[in-house]
Formats: sequence, C-alpha cells, structure tokens
Amino acid sequence: MSGLFGDLDDPQRLRDGIIDAVKHGIGASRNDASKWDPLYRFFADELGVGDGQKGGPVIGKLVTEQKQIGNRCDEMAKSNPVYAVISVLGDVTPEHMLNAMRKRGRLPSLKAALFLREATPVRLVIFDE
Repeated sequence: MSGLFGDLDDPQRLRDGIIDAVKHGIGASRNDASKWDPLYRFFADELGVGDGQKGGPVIGKLVTEQKQIGNRCDEMAKSNPVYAVISVLGDVTPEHMLNAMRKRGRLPSLKAALFLREATPVRLVIFDE
C-alpha cells in the first residue's frame, strides 16, 4: 500500500525507524550538525523521500523550551521542507509549535508534520495544498 509517506506495507517498521532516528537526534549534542542524519537517511532509504542529506525535503527539529519556538519555525522556513518531524520536550506542546507555524505562514511547501513528545508520536498534521 502506498500513502503520503511512500510504501506503507509495514507501518510498525516505519514507526520504529522514525522513532529510532528521533531518539538519535534527542541524544546528540545540541551542536552536532549530523544529529538528524539518521532521519534523513531513513526517509530516503525507506520512503523514497529526498537523498538522505540535510537541506532536502525532510527536516528534523527538537524544541526544548518555548523561547525556541520562533527560531525553530524560522529555521524550517529557510529550508522549505515538505515533511517535518518535530520532537517537543518540557513545557512545549505540538499546539505551541503549530500555532507559531500557522502565524508565521512561511512554510508553503510543507505537506505533513509529525509531532512527538520526546520520542513518542502524538500528532500527525496533514496540510491542505
């Protein structure tokens, strides 16, 4: 079966792959430029999205404090992603991020955003074209 994220024959494997990649991003040093590389490779290898490199159609973001929300939205707007995987920690919620993304309105190419509370998926948002 094919869907928004490519081949969905084994959804549990896809879920686990994304969660493993997010765990890597959470555990990496905040200044580690390669912290989201496993996520980019997973999307490329398993879903046929992008070439597995930073700056492609997929972006991973970790938001640990509310004061980071604006900066993370601005960073996403600069890369113009098609898919976003956003992990929130602490008092940040997916709703905080979504509200900021909508207010800024600078993500016209974004088709979907997967929100996680740490490494637990909590919300998938599909954006209208």
